[in-house]
Amino acid sequence: MPESIIDPSVKHTAEQPVEAFVRQAAMQLAIQPAQRRPPRPARPAARPRTLANQIMWLVILWCAGFGATFLFVLPFHLLVQWAVHR
Repeated sequence: MPESIIDPSVKHTAEQPVEAFVRQAAMQLAIQPAQRRPPRPARPAARPRTLANQIMWLVILWCAGFGATFLFVLPFHLLVQWAVHR
């Protein structure tokens, strides 16, 4: 006879189909309370951003934008140069 998926020691018979064992196991899982994770420790308070920090990020992002624009436009610039000198 086939063994139970949940408990291999249980043998199934015609009177006790597999579905009954699965239903019983599902009910036991539904009755058990959910296990909760322990709460995370609170984050330390964030420091307020200084003016120097804000200006630094402005310069970094401006340079990144300028560089990205340059790399995006470069192939078109080279194509136009190539077409004009041809």
